Amino acid sequence: MGSQQFDESIRGALPRDFIWGFATAAAQVEGAWNKDGKGVSIWDTFAHTPGKVKDDSTGDDAVKSYDLYKTDVEWLRKYKVTGYRFSLSWSRIIPMGGKDDPVNEEGISYYNRLIDELLANNITPFVTLFHWDIPQALEDRYGGMLNKDAYTPDFVRYARICFERFGDRVKNWITYNEPGVYSLAGYAAGVHAPGRSSFRDRNEEGDSSTEPFIVSHTELVSHAYVADMYERDFKPTQNGKIMITLHGNWSEPWDVDDPLDQEAAERAREFEIAWFGDPLYKTGDYPESMREQLGDRLPRFTPEESKLVLGSSEFYGMNSYSAFYVRHRDGPADINDHLGNVEKLDENKKGEWRGPMSDTYWLRTTPWGWAKLLRWIWNRYGIPIYITENGTTAQGEHDWKPNGPDDVLEDPFRVDFYKSYLTEVAKASGEGVVIKSYFGWTFTDNWEWAAGFSDRFGATWIDFEAEDKTRLYYERKKLTLSEYFAWMGWIFALGWFITTTLSMLILVHHPPAGPDLLIPSVDYQKTVCVAEYFFDTGIYWPKLSILAFYWYLIPELFQSLRATLYIITTYLISCMTTSILLNTLIARPISDNWSVENQLNSAWNSLPNFLTQWCLNFSTDLILFCFPFFILKHLTLRTEQKLGLVGVFSLGAITMSVSLARFIISNAADYQLDYPSGNALCMAEMATAVVVVCLPGLKKLIMRSRTPTNTTSQGFSSKQSSSSHSSNMTGSKSRTASQAYAEWGVMDDEIELATQPQQSHLPGELQDVGNYCSILKDKQDNRIRVIT
Repeated sequence: MGSQQFDESIRGALPRDFIWGFATAAAQVEGAWNKDGKGVSIWDTFAHTPGKVKDDSTGDDAVKSYDLYKTDVEWLRKYKVTGYRFSLSWSRIIPMGGKDDPVNEEGISYYNRLIDELLANNITPFVTLFHWDIPQALEDRYGGMLNKDAYTPDFVRYARICFERFGDRVKNWITYNEPGVYSLAGYAAGVHAPGRSSFRDRNEEGDSSTEPFIVSHTELVSHAYVADMYERDFKPTQNGKIMITLHGNWSEPWDVDDPLDQEAAERAREFEIAWFGDPLYKTGDYPESMREQLGDRLPRFTPEESKLVLGSSEFYGMNSYSAFYVRHRDGPADINDHLGNVEKLDENKKGEWRGPMSDTYWLRTTPWGWAKLLRWIWNRYGIPIYITENGTTAQGEHDWKPNGPDDVLEDPFRVDFYKSYLTEVAKASGEGVVIKSYFGWTFTDNWEWAAGFSDRFGATWIDFEAEDKTRLYYERKKLTLSEYFAWMGWIFALGWFITTTLSMLILVHHPPAGPDLLIPSVDYQKTVCVAEYFFDTGIYWPKLSILAFYWYLIPELFQSLRATLYIITTYLISCMTTSILLNTLIARPISDNWSVENQLNSAWNSLPNFLTQWCLNFSTDLILFCFPFFILKHLTLRTEQKLGLVGVFSLGAITMSVSLARFIISNAADYQLDYPSGNALCMAEMATAVVVVCLPGLKKLIMRSRTPTNTTSQGFSSKQSSSSHSSNMTGSKSRTASQAYAEWGVMDDEIELATQPQQSHLPGELQDVGNYCSILKDKQDNRIRVIT
C-alpha cells in the first residue's frame, strides 16, 4: 500500500472531533506489582505459576510505566495523540477488592498524577475500569465472576470510588474490556487467568461448557448496574460518558454462494459480537441462534436485569483486528463449542488467503473485513462507534536488536496496516457510519498476557532485557519546509547582512557628492548595487520563509483574527524599526539634521509607502510563490519530487532576482535608488520572516539537538501505532507511522522535504499515522500552528 495513491475522496471524511490515540492495560504496562500498597491480582498469581506464560516471564515489572508515566505522556504528546485509553488496576485502588475493604490512597494518588499529566498535555483520558485483572482476594473468597450476586456489589463499589476520585476530570469511562475474551480465554480455553477449563491436562478446575457464559452474564449485569449508578449519581454533575468495549472480528462465508456458509458466517458473528451487542443495544437478551444451540447453559436475564442492560452503553466500543473465512459444520455442535458450530479458516473456497501474516498466529491484515464489520455493527445497532483497539504485530520484529544509537526499525508492514484500516474507517464515515475514535494497540511494547514478552504490539520499541525497560523511540530526521527555510534563511540573510553592511560603510567613509546626501552618485550606486544585488538573491530564502507563513495564513485569514493581526503588527513594527536603524546608520554620520524625532517622523511618514510596496510585493508573491506551493501541497508526490519542485521554485526566484539586479545596474544612471527606504522594506520582510518562521524553525532544531535520545525516557521510536493483539514487519528498520504518510502527500502543517534514518526529535512514522488521521478529518477547525 506504500506505493498506492491517496484517495482524495476520503480527505476530510472523519469528524473534526475524531480522537486518535493509543490504548494500554494496567497489568501489561505498569509493573510495580506489589509496590505502594498494591494487592495481588489474578494475573499476578497466574504468571507466577510455572508454565502458564510462554516465555516464563511475569508482569512484575512489565514496562515500568508506573515509574515512567511522565516520560510516556511526554512522548504521547510528541506522537500528536489526542486521546489515551488506559485501565485502572482494581487491586491497586482496593487491594482486597471488596465493597467493605479499605482504599489504597497511594494507588489513588498515582492515577491522579497520571490523569493530571495527560490533561496538562492536552490528551483526553479514556479510562477502563476492568481489563482482566480482578483482585485475587475476590477469586479466593467466592470464585470471582462465577458468583454474580457477590461480585456485582464489589464491582459497583469499586466503580463508585473511581467516579468519585477521578470523575471531575475523566469524562470517558469504559466498564469492561472485551468481556467475551476474558470469559473464553480464562474459563473456556483456560489459557488466561484465572485458568479454568474442562481440559485437565491444562487446568485443575473448570467447566468450559458453562462457566464462560456464567462469567459473561455477570459482566453484563454488573456493567448495567454501574452504568445505572453513573447515570443517576454522577452524570448530572460530571457530564461524562460510559460504555463497554466489545471484541469481534469479521466472519466471511468460506463459499459465498453456499447458503449454509452464509448462515454460518452470520451465526459466527452473533456468537462473537451479538453475544454482548444484542443485550446491550438491540433486544436486552441474547441472540436466538445462541439460545438455540446452548439452551439452558446460556443464563437468562431477569426482567429487571434485561431492562438495565438494554441501552446501558452510550456508545459501541469496538476492538477488532482481523477477519476469518467461516465454513458450516454438519451435525450437532460440540459441548464445548463457543463459535456457533462453524470452522474458522485462513483460506476460502477459491484458495484466497484472508491477508498477509503477522507475527501472531491468528492475526492477518484484512482491511476488507474491517470495512464490512464497521457497516454490520452500524446497520445492526445504529449507535456511534468508538474504535478502542486495533493494530498488528510484525514478522521478525521480536528478534530485532538495534546495532547502535542511530539504528532504527523500519516497519512498512505496520504502516500499511494502519493506513489500510484507517482508509476503511474514513470510507465508512463518509457513507454515514458515525465513528468517533481510533486507538492503536499499543503505545509501547508490553507484557502480552500469556504470550509474555514474545509478541510486540507497541508503537515504541522496548528493550525487555534491560533492567530499566529502555524505550527506543523511533526518530527520523525530517527536514520540513519551515526548518529548510529556517536554515537557508539564516545562512543567506547573514551573507546579505554582511554585504549590505559593507556597502553602507563605503557610503559612510566615502560620502557621495550631490545635492541630496541620501542619493549617492551613479558610481557609488553601481558599487552598492553590484555588491548588494549579488547577495540580494539571498533575500529570497528568508522571503520564501515568510511566504511559507503566508501559505499557512491565507486559508485562515477570515477564521483567525489573531493570526491576521499578528502578521500585520509584526510587519509594521519591522518596517519602522528597520527604517530607523538604516537611517541611523547612513544618515546620521553624513547629515547635520539627524535627530531621533526626525527619524521617528520619517518612519511614520514612510508607512504609506511601505504599505503600498508591501501590497505590490505580496500580490507578486501570491503569483510567483504561494500558488506553486499551494499546488505542491495538494499534489501526491514522493519526497524527492517535492524537494525537486522546491528547488525549481527557488531557482526561479533567484533567476528573477539576478535579472532584476542586472537591469538596475545597467540602468543605474536613470534609476533613483531610495536606498534607506528600499532596504528598509526588504529588511522588514526578512525580519518578519525571521520572527514568524525562522525563529520557530530554529527553535525546533535547537531543541532537537539538545534533547538526549536513546535513554530510558528518550531514544528513537521503533514502531508506529499498533494493536492489542498483533503486529508485522518486513525487514527494514522503521517502526512508527510517519514514513507511510510521507509517501502519500504533504503533512498537516509541514511539507516534508527529506527524510533520513537519523537521530532527531520528531516521532517518526507514528507522527505520520497521526497526520494520516489528521488529513482524513474535517479541516474546518484547523488553526495555524506556526505561531507558538
